[in-house]
Amino acid sequence: MSSVRTSVVLVGLPSTHPAVPIEVQSKVAEGLASIADKIHTTCPDLSYVWLPATPEADIETYKRDLLAVSPRVQGVVIGMGIRGNPKLSAWFETLVNVTFETLPGVKLLFNSVPGDTLDAIRRGFPEPAASKD
Repeated sequence: MSSVRTSVVLVGLPSTHPAVPIEVQSKVAEGLASIADKIHTTCPDLSYVWLPATPEADIETYKRDLLAVSPRVQGVVIGMGIRGNPKLSAWFETLVNVTFETLPGVKLLFNSVPGDTLDAIRRGFPEPAASKD
C-alpha cells in the first residue's frame, strides 16, 4: 500500500446550483463522479477531495471546510463553473485570496471541465500524480 504524497482539493459549484446551466448539470455531475473514480484508481499517491462551494455560503465556512479536508493540502483546483461565470468574478477573487490566506504556499490549478481535472493536477504535480492511465 502506498502512502499519500500529494493532496488536492477540487472546489466547485454543485451540479444543481442555479449558476450551472440546466443543460449541462447532468454532464457536470457525471464528470465529478468519473474524475473521482479515475483519480482514485490511477493515482494511488494522490489524495483527492471534491469540496462543493457556493457564493451564498459564508466564506468562513469555506475556510473551515478547506482546512477540514486536510491540513496538508498542496493543490486547489478551482472549477470552471466558478471561474468562467462573469457574475461570479468577485466571489472567485475572494476564493483565490482566502485560499492563499488559509493555505500559504498552496498551488492553484485550473480545469476546463470536471473531466480534465486530472490533467490540471498533472500539470501542477508531475510526480506522483503523473501516473499514466
